Amino acid sequence: MHTCIQNKSHPIWIVIAMEKNTRQVVDFYVGSRTKRSLGMVVNIILYSDPTEIITDNLNLYRSLIPAEVHSIKPYVLTIIWRGKT
Repeated sequence: MHTCIQNKSHPIWIVIAMEKNTRQVVDFYVGSRTKRSLGMVVNIILYSDPTEIITDNLNLYRSLIPAEVHSIKPYVLTIIWRGKT
């Protein structure tokens, strides 16, 4: 998810890691969407030995998340944010 403050050419990204069943926020980051910033959130998730990590189709995730736990399901993320079940 992203937002803009004052200037639309410089978006601010909000990266949120949520537990799938409870939708509890595990970690978050606000700032640029770079490999370094995403890595900070992904590393926290990987410490918990997850069975699946669902992301959007951003290519940076492929280098940060092991393929055996990485799933790309962009509409699942949309459903969570709209509050649908």
